[in-house]
Amino acid sequence: MKIKGYVITISILLLTFQQGHSQIIPRIQWQKCIGGSVTDEIQDVSPTTDGGYIMAGGVISNNGDVSGNHSIFGAYDAWIVKIDASGNIQWQKCFGGSLDDFGACVKQTAEGGYIFAANTISNDQQIPFNYGTSDLWVVKLDGAGNIQWSKTFGGSSQDVSIAGPNGINNRSKIADIEQTNDGYIIATSTRSTDGDVTGLHGTALDIWLLKLDMAGTLQWQKCLGGTGGEKLAGIEATNDGNYILVATTNSKDGDVSGNTNTTANTTCWIVKFDSNFSILWEKCIGVVDVNRDMVDIQKTADGGFILGGYATNQVATDDLKNAWIVKINGNGDIIWEKIIDDGFEKEIHCINQTADGGYIATGKHYLFPFNPADADGCIYKGDMDIWVIKLTGTGTMEWQRNFGGSKRDFANRASPTVDGGYMLVSTTPSNDGDVVGNHGSMDGWIIKLGFTGGIATSVTISADTNLICSPKKVMFRAVPVNGGSAPFYKWIVNGNILFVTLADSALIQINNSTDVVTCEITSNGCVDIPTALSNPASVTVDPSLGPKSFLGNDTIICSNSSVPFPVTLKPLASFPKYQWSNNATSSFIIVNYPGQYWLQVTDSNSCIGKDTVLVSPVLCKNGFYLPGAFSPNGDGKNEIFKPVVIGKILQYHITIYGRWGQLIFDSKDINKGWNGTFMGLQQDSNVFIWMCTYQMENEQVHSIKGTVALVR
Repeated sequence: MKIKGYVITISILLLTFQQGHSQIIPRIQWQKCIGGSVTDEIQDVSPTTDGGYIMAGGVISNNGDVSGNHSIFGAYDAWIVKIDASGNIQWQKCFGGSLDDFGACVKQTAEGGYIFAANTISNDQQIPFNYGTSDLWVVKLDGAGNIQWSKTFGGSSQDVSIAGPNGINNRSKIADIEQTNDGYIIATSTRSTDGDVTGLHGTALDIWLLKLDMAGTLQWQKCLGGTGGEKLAGIEATNDGNYILVATTNSKDGDVSGNTNTTANTTCWIVKFDSNFSILWEKCIGVVDVNRDMVDIQKTADGGFILGGYATNQVATDDLKNAWIVKINGNGDIIWEKIIDDGFEKEIHCINQTADGGYIATGKHYLFPFNPADADGCIYKGDMDIWVIKLTGTGTMEWQRNFGGSKRDFANRASPTVDGGYMLVSTTPSNDGDVVGNHGSMDGWIIKLGFTGGIATSVTISADTNLICSPKKVMFRAVPVNGGSAPFYKWIVNGNILFVTLADSALIQINNSTDVVTCEITSNGCVDIPTALSNPASVTVDPSLGPKSFLGNDTIICSNSSVPFPVTLKPLASFPKYQWSNNATSSFIIVNYPGQYWLQVTDSNSCIGKDTVLVSPVLCKNGFYLPGAFSPNGDGKNEIFKPVVIGKILQYHITIYGRWGQLIFDSKDINKGWNGTFMGLQQDSNVFIWMCTYQMENEQVHSIKGTVALVR
């Protein structure tokens, strides 16, 4: 029951809807994750009289928040969890045997205990008996979660559809419970024809109704359906003491009439029956030859019912499922129905009436192929999100929201709460976006949504620079805190809205130092945030603030040198852009002659500055120097071996010899040096001997000798 390639977390969302808030989109007030390090699922949730909640599902973990798992070989145990109004675990219990057992439905009973229905394939430990493939297991608990009685029901074939993400009924209820004055009515499915089961209409699944007394003893049972197969959406008590059952059917016989499909498409089947399981009336609703599956039913204040599910798009080339919502009266007549089709797959998994007479529905929004924005402009983190939609009493959409992370998230079951809120049980493979604190591969995720208080949302903005020298566009960036997955950014200059975007940065024209920029983040209709206004931000505009005095002091150059004696000019600091008086654009220049030189620079704030330096000629003291090495390798640096001379030279003669004494180079020209060749051939790296005679002005003749290293 794992989805290959995904880590799955269970999500439970709690929304608080109060009278007068129908047009206001709620936001996250708090959230928590519960579970262990492996796989933990929640399938159903119901409110309790103390303001808390009771939940049913299945677990493979046996650590973290989970303890007492009976299963082996990585199988599920049924898991019942009691939490308070703040999502804190009050107690949790694992139930089952060594094989798969999965909690499908749980309700609080009139005396303050609990009853849950599960499917089981175990036949040991806490399981009293197993008739065959999978059985219905019904357990009565006291208020602390201790077993008061435990019964299994079924036959030798499959009873109770498989639950979980890979189960065949992962959207629909696999069991439902209604308490009566003298016991319990349980609705589930079966394809058995023996054991406790009689009256199966074919080989496919039938709806199976069981009446138990207060001690869990089976009083009577009945199969409803035809030969085509049915799956349960739920049951509700009617105001006249009877019951309404809603299912999806492929059948056209048996108990089913009015299915006019000419193909194998499914349709919605509504059945009213009395306390003895006698059918009072039944009818099918749905467009002919279009798949329509109903997933949930809830009673409404007017004595009618609201139904939620999905319908295949009627366009022949489009197999996507669209959300389908139907309002019926107590006789099963359609008051109104609504199909929500935005080009992407949407399903209703649960629907409830709200205090203002409208409806809140939950399910999944599946974007395939994945697109980060749908036709409504909503932004998603993954290709499947948990979807919450608010409708008026006549089915008009007021708002819609999405929750989840970067993986596939979708809702299972939901329940209204005693404070007028709404709790949603969901599965998610995410641990990012709206999902925080996942313990392992599958956790419980509880989110409290409301209209006041809660997690504070804020936004801070800053400019990439705080100084410019002339009017220009400046990049401003916004950093939201608890801003949801993709809020709208409303950029404002001097109180006027400039534009609204989903980008968290904006290039804004700044003309004066008095220009004030702010940013307001708001919901885009699918993310969970309130409005928040940023800090004001401004940029100084001052033309006089360009770089100054960056070339340093004036300098000198020798004017009496017989060969150039260069001077390097460079600024005292680094700049992004340079322009010298000789048209060079490098960070420095080398000059050989006196004169005035200037440099214009542009700094990181785009401010321009200009500075000059005077290179003055001076008479330098005589000097004669021969370097100890040179490298004639073609890189333009230190290519020639010749003397550096300061002053006027009267005579000069140099000879260079190889290591065996042969004459390599001979010159009396001070401007001619040795390039490292002999008889046109390049010499290898080596050390050579030189002898030199020279005479400077006002000096006697000097004879010197030494060595030079040729380096290649």
